[in-house]
Amino acid sequence: MAIIACGALFFGSCADHYDGDESWSSPVRNATLESPAAGDIEVNQDKVNGKITISWPVVYGAGGYDYVLLNVSDPEAPDTLKSGWLDGCSLTFDREEEVNYSFSICTKGNDDLNNKGAEKPTVKTFSSFESASFPPIPVGDLFEYFTQNPISTDSIGKEMIFDLEPGGQYTISNILDFGSQQVTLRSTSKTKHAIITMSSENGCIRTSAPMTLKYLDFDYAQSKQPAIALSKEPADSLKGLLGTQTTYYNIMGAPIFISSCNFRNLRDKFFFDNNVAKYCVETLTIDNVTAQFNIPSQLANHAFIYLQSGFVKDLTIRNTTMWNTSDTNDNNLQYFVRYENAGRLDRAGYSRETQTQSVSFINCTFYRMGYDKWANYDGFKGQKYTVINVQNNIWLDCCPSGGGIARRICGGSPASSYNSISFNNNTYWNAGKSEITPETSQNYDLGKVLQTDPAFVDVDNGNFMPTGSDQVDFQTGDPRWFDDGK
Repeated sequence: MAIIACGALFFGSCADHYDGDESWSSPVRNATLESPAAGDIEVNQDKVNGKITISWPVVYGAGGYDYVLLNVSDPEAPDTLKSGWLDGCSLTFDREEEVNYSFSICTKGNDDLNNKGAEKPTVKTFSSFESASFPPIPVGDLFEYFTQNPISTDSIGKEMIFDLEPGGQYTISNILDFGSQQVTLRSTSKTKHAIITMSSENGCIRTSAPMTLKYLDFDYAQSKQPAIALSKEPADSLKGLLGTQTTYYNIMGAPIFISSCNFRNLRDKFFFDNNVAKYCVETLTIDNVTAQFNIPSQLANHAFIYLQSGFVKDLTIRNTTMWNTSDTNDNNLQYFVRYENAGRLDRAGYSRETQTQSVSFINCTFYRMGYDKWANYDGFKGQKYTVINVQNNIWLDCCPSGGGIARRICGGSPASSYNSISFNNNTYWNAGKSEITPETSQNYDLGKVLQTDPAFVDVDNGNFMPTGSDQVDFQTGDPRWFDDGK
């Protein structure tokens, strides 16, 4: 049967050598076999269908192959994805984004042919990370690096991927403005982030194009700038991209995407348009992020996400924790998110009939973020084409004087004003009680409200693991606190 299996394997993968004779038998006998060479193992990544296929040449006389497929994104804790025995020359499995893989294959022997199995396996490593555009940036000052190695204007409109060394210590000594260049800045390790310290009061990152930041840790203790800001001098080519009648500068085609990053010691806003141009950011997504603020003094009318002259068409914050460690409302910002009141999709050139604008908070934890109103965007409120999605979040002591978080997310308009609105399993805990109870208005959050204390383990030391029974039962807030237990 092993010979037949290997013959079938030989027919399926190496048909050029099979002569159609069902009595065919491998001429390799009385041998010690070898595992397929690493250079002969091919990896084909099908990004469209989300599959990876590993294939190798047949080893004549073999009784199949033992294999182990590992996720080695964390080298200290590899995760076995698949293992077992194969009687073919290929393996197909689901492709995960940005994973480092290790595939080990060892040829088995065949007793009928008196062939011994390979003495050692072959290991093939590969990654689903998009290929970088340049060699990794050496440890040092990123402002100086990009000053000395400017990105060619020929690359505008293309994604330029820059890798930082996992665990590498970097600085940004001045305003690092990528302008119209679409840049991805990342570590190639999900578990060993590159560390970026703002080394002056002006240290920050700016852009007027889609941008991705991934697997990075930032320290803003020396900076007085927002974490991310839009360029003060946007390219004229961005103006009126969706129609000559609009005065907006459109950032579109790909999101501004901040993923799996940690920010510490922020002393100003998280995202700011600099109030010099009417930007419309098509998509801003903050995913799997932690951000700790220490606001030194109240910035009147400012917000953590603040587009003073424009707006974000589609804002999504998910699987994220944000908190402010300053101890009084004089050390806070008035709003969490605020747009220029006229900002709405049709004014930036989008169609009201066929497109939507949205605000989504999904599985987030917020503590002491804002002292007045959670949200202010008059152009969004009550519009049938505004989509609101608020699920499984925990707010603790946020915007205590603003008349209710759910109400402000809805722009003050009742849920019935919207065609697409969804609230569920949210906690609004302020001054020791729930903002929404059976005795209070529920015209805004019409879903299930968790009306109990989330009972975080230790907010003073940044431990936001809930111990409240409702929050534990429904697994609400940022999932990291249940996953990591810290």
